[in-house]
Amino acid sequence: MIEQLATVYWLGAPLRHCSPYFANMIEKHFNVVDCQQDTAILSEKTVRYCFFFYRPQYAQCLNSAILMCQNLDKQLIVIHANDTNSEQLSDPVIVERYQLNPRSAQEWLNKIEIRFFLDLSSHPSLRSFQGNIDLDISPALLYVSDNLHKEIREEEAAALCHYSVTYFSKVFRKKVGMCFRDYIIQQRIGMAKRMLTLNEHTKIAYIAYLCGYQDVSYFSRLFKKKTGSTPGEYRQNY
Repeated sequence: MIEQLATVYWLGAPLRHCSPYFANMIEKHFNVVDCQQDTAILSEKTVRYCFFFYRPQYAQCLNSAILMCQNLDKQLIVIHANDTNSEQLSDPVIVERYQLNPRSAQEWLNKIEIRFFLDLSSHPSLRSFQGNIDLDISPALLYVSDNLHKEIREEEAAALCHYSVTYFSKVFRKKVGMCFRDYIIQQRIGMAKRMLTLNEHTKIAYIAYLCGYQDVSYFSRLFKKKTGSTPGEYRQNY
């Protein structure tokens, strides 16, 4: 069974105004809710990041979205069709700025999915903590989701939560139901499963790299250990 796509919210110019290749590609990665100019979506507690498709005629809408993000501690991922030097696009609440390009779209969307929209509650033992888990270890969970493609250190995760490594390890296992290392593996394998089913043409070695594994042979062995199938078999079956 294919995992449910993450829901993302889209502001500014309508998604249909994007090039068809990009609209189709982003809808393979996410369940997109096109809010157009309704910036009120940023006031929803469940929304941390929001896509914004920028065109000059939507400058006022972007300004409103930026002001809301500043007040509510939210962030924007801005997409634009042409190179632009608008001062608005340099505001700190804009964490990503991407000029549409068919050659780089797939890689960019993979990066965005890993960095901002990885499902932190995909493991059953986390579901009961939605809404209050941030009081304890959410900085560590966000650190993991932001860095799945590179080295992740438990010492840094513990420091983000203002805990010693020993105490963090105990709290993390109690809250999540597994140790920190196993959680990283679980998230990386989950991300790999998503990517294998989203695009059959993406090379397994590239998926391994995006999921933090430089050695594709090690990745394949670990994937089979956790899922019962090699990456190639999993792709064929799902």
